[in-house]
Parts: sequence; C-alpha cells; structure tokens
Amino acid sequence: MIFEKEVLQKFSKHSIVAGILMVIVGTLGILIPPIMSLSAAVFFGSVLVTSSIFTAYATFKSYKKSHGAWLKSVVLFITGLLMLIFPGVGIAALGIMFSAYLLIDAFSNFTFAFDMAGSKLSALLAILNGTLSIFLGIWMIMGWPFSSIFWVGLIVGISLLFDGFELIMLGSIAKKGNF
Repeated sequence: MIFEKEVLQKFSKHSIVAGILMVIVGTLGILIPPIMSLSAAVFFGSVLVTSSIFTAYATFKSYKKSHGAWLKSVVLFITGLLMLIFPGVGIAALGIMFSAYLLIDAFSNFTFAFDMAGSKLSALLAILNGTLSIFLGIWMIMGWPFSSIFWVGLIVGISLLFDGFELIMLGSIAKKGNF
C-alpha cells in the first residue's frame, strides 16, 4: 500500500510523540506499579461509567419500555462507580482477569507449539512463552488479591512500554518513507 508523503510525515510525528509518552508512562508503571494499578482501575471504572451513559442513551432511544434492556446500563454504571469509589477492589478484579488471561494465553501457546512441531524454534518459543504465562498466572493467583496492586501496574507498565517502542519504530519507518 502506498501512502502520500504528507500523511506519512504526520503519522511519523504523532506516532513518535505518542510512543515517547507511552514509554515514559510505561517506565513509571514499571518503577511504581501501585500508582499504575490505581490509574488502570480508575481508567477502567471511568470507561464503564461512560459506556453506561451511551448504553442508556441507546436504550432510551430504542427500548425505553423494556425493563430488561436497561439492565446492561445499570450493571455498567454500578460496576464502574464501584471501581471508582473502591479502586482497591477494582485492582483486585483486574488482577484476577489478568491471571485468567495469562492462563488462557499459556494454553494457547502450548496448542500453538503442538501445531508448530515441524518448526522446532517456533515450537520452543511457544513453549517458553506458555511456560512463562502459566508461571505468572499462577503466581498472581497465589498472592491474589494483595499481589494485584503490584502485578496489574507492572503488566500495564510493560505493555505501555513495548507499545511505545513499537510506535516509535513505526514512526521512524514512516519518516523514512519505507512504509
């Protein structure tokens, strides 16, 4: 796909700036996981409350006479509000969700390794990734809910750090016009 030079330049600039900001925030999350965990819980709670408003609007416009249709809006609002009022509980909930994700990711990697049996390097990397995921998932569960304050922030921080590096790299590639 060929992009116009002006589009690539804009993308490059914005991608690099966003990437640098994400690297900074990700690094802070790695260095101070409890603050990142709190930020993640407040952000997620805010997203749920905002979603409840949009869902309520859609329900009002489409199904205002159906009591059941309002349930989603109410559940989103209450869940988001509880995460905002009691962020510690929200952090614990995010911790158990991350644990479940890691365990499912491990299963997925082991399945992938079995499928890649012909490529020993791919299979080995998938097994190593799966082993790390299962180890981290179990480690999080063993310390749950108290370990969530550390693990949620660390995982979000690492994710933001790597996403930031990826944006910087993509921005650099776009700047050269090699996109």
